[in-house]
Amino acid sequence: ADALVKTASAGRDDTPEDHARVSDATPYDPKRPGLFATRSETSPSVVVELAGDVSISGVTVVGDARGLTAWVSQDGKDWQEVASGGGSEAGWRIDLGGESPTAKFVKVGRVGGEKKSLSLAKVLVYGKRLF
Repeated sequence: ADALVKTASAGRDDTPEDHARVSDATPYDPKRPGLFATRSETSPSVVVELAGDVSISGVTVVGDARGLTAWVSQDGKDWQEVASGGGSEAGWRIDLGGESPTAKFVKVGRVGGEKKSLSLAKVLVYGKRLF
């Protein structure tokens, strides 16, 4: 819940007033989905900046997660890939199991390829606070 959401770009259907709902546990509401949307680009992404370092045990993505990749970072510059291939049209559950990397940033997006936008309802990060 104590996170900031940053998108690679702002798309036509972006709703910045609802960005806080993208990373919190508020139940999904189709009338106020907490949606963000990037422009069509070759590497659209969203970054969730946590309030401090977290030992991350998993990530849940709600929305079209087909073909996505997930990364973590402690500084927001150097990224470590933790999962790829994405999930389904409805979402993606990433279980990092015993790996539990320590990070302050979590990024979800597409790598290269055709120009597409990224539009998700939720990006939830699970783990143990280390701050």
